[in-house]
Amino acid sequence: MNCAKWIAAAVFAALAAVPTDAKADEVGVVAHASEPSWVPAVTLGLGTAASEVRFESPGSTDVAADSQLVSDLGVALRYHLRDLSAGWTLRGDSELAVGALLTRGEFPVRVRQAALFERRLGAGFTAVLGPRATLSLDTATASRSAAALGVYLGARWRGVELAYSPAVAFALGRERTDVFDGVRARGADTGALEHSLVLRVRFASLSW
Repeated sequence: MNCAKWIAAAVFAALAAVPTDAKADEVGVVAHASEPSWVPAVTLGLGTAASEVRFESPGSTDVAADSQLVSDLGVALRYHLRDLSAGWTLRGDSELAVGALLTRGEFPVRVRQAALFERRLGAGFTAVLGPRATLSLDTATASRSAAALGVYLGARWRGVELAYSPAVAFALGRERTDVFDGVRARGADTGALEHSLVLRVRFASLSW
């Protein structure tokens, strides 16, 4: 409940700071097409993380997979790369976040990089889409770290952006533990489709 209040407060604060001019879709900034614009943001993500546990013993291997709810909170910086035709703009997007899998007591650090295509639609709305890569570093043991490749499909109204971002996960390693007469190997479920929703509040008044 407290988390929901913080999110609502952040959204209302961003909207209150945004001018009503529909041509300015960010706080206090109307970027020139030929000038780079660096805009910071606070991000909140909610999605799933697929994992896999293998029990390897002489002559057999048993596999169990599950999916856990994960949330993350982070900061991001979106910057202008180049102007394209038909009103589209290419922007880079770098993000650093800390995730939380409360059922496991795990807090992975997530580094994300995206190349996003933006186009203003009018009435303060902007379409945002493009490829996005994620590196998830397990803070308990690096052997459980993973990567993901996906797409970012979003829309922004003034300074608030909401996006859907499905991705395919890839295990970068597995934590191996001796159990009974075999080995237990735990890591990300390679090939699993992960889904996430992203809420982003942009602060263009802090841009440079």
